[in-house]
Amino acid sequence: MRPSVLQTIAFLAHLKFDLGVPGPHLVVAPLSVLSSWMTEIKRFCPELRAVKLHSSDVEERKRLITSLSEGDDYDVVVGAVCCKRPSWQRHSSPHRPPRESKPV
Repeated sequence: MRPSVLQTIAFLAHLKFDLGVPGPHLVVAPLSVLSSWMTEIKRFCPELRAVKLHSSDVEERKRLITSLSEGDDYDVVVGAVCCKRPSWQRHSSPHRPPRESKPV
C-alpha cells in the first residue's frame, strides 16, 4: 500500500469524526487499484462507509447510480478514472509490425 492511500483515509476519517464534515467524499483512482482502496478503507477505518462506483454490468451501474442519487448513507465513494485511448492508438500503425498470434 502506498503511504498516500493511508494518508487520504486518515484525512477522510478526520473530516468525518473530528470536524463533523459528513461527506460523501469522492476518491478517484485507476481501475487497477479500486479493490485495493476498498480493502484498505475497511482495514484501517471500518467506520467509514465506502461504496465502489464501478461495474461492467449495465443494470448494476444503474442500481449504484440510483442508490447514490437517493441519498443512501455513504461516507466515501471510490470511482475509477476512465480514459479512452486516442484513435491513433486504437488502430495498428503502418510502421509497426502486426502482432503474431501465440501458438496454442
